[in-house]
Amino acid sequence: MTDTVPRPTLLLQITVDAACMLDLRRLVVRHCGSMLSFMRMQPIKHATKMVVWLRITESAKRALMDAAVMRSLPSAQFGRLVQS
Repeated sequence: MTDTVPRPTLLLQITVDAACMLDLRRLVVRHCGSMLSFMRMQPIKHATKMVVWLRITESAKRALMDAAVMRSLPSAQFGRLVQS
């Protein structure tokens, strides 16, 4: 049995246009991979926008926010970021 130290994770909230949801999901899976613990999505504003919560590691946050989402989805709004 291998002892592994649990990596600290972050809960990141992102709001995107509903039409961009598939693109965001693809970016998250591509850039986070196994560093993603869960993804929760909820429609808001008559389903024109989606709020997405991601539980990811710190290194996944850097890859996702700094590169992928800001470049590919400039209208995305980053909300709360909570260490868990």
